[in-house]
Amino acid sequence: MFLHLGGCVVVPLDEVVAICQIRRDVSSPDTTAFIRTAEEEGFLTNIPGGQASSVIVTTRGVYLSSISAATLNKRAKEPTPWRQQRALGGVFEVDREGGIY
Repeated sequence: MFLHLGGCVVVPLDEVVAICQIRRDVSSPDTTAFIRTAEEEGFLTNIPGGQASSVIVTTRGVYLSSISAATLNKRAKEPTPWRQQRALGGVFEVDREGGIY
């Protein structure tokens, strides 16, 4: 199963470590430092589509998404096979490494 994080980004659900709500104006110093370190070390992907409202930590990297943590958590708890999910008007095939083709 896969989790759609926004845009054209999907990740294998079994690689998701944490999904957290963030707000740039009130996030804790630890959260800010974590995101800054992930960016400096090349592990951060900022998914286009608006201001980030959640941070998703996976075994392969860290993602900032404009989709709320509540919505992502709901998707994670009620997954559907990726082939049944629609994005950008089409059905995508996803390989085990999370690549879309």
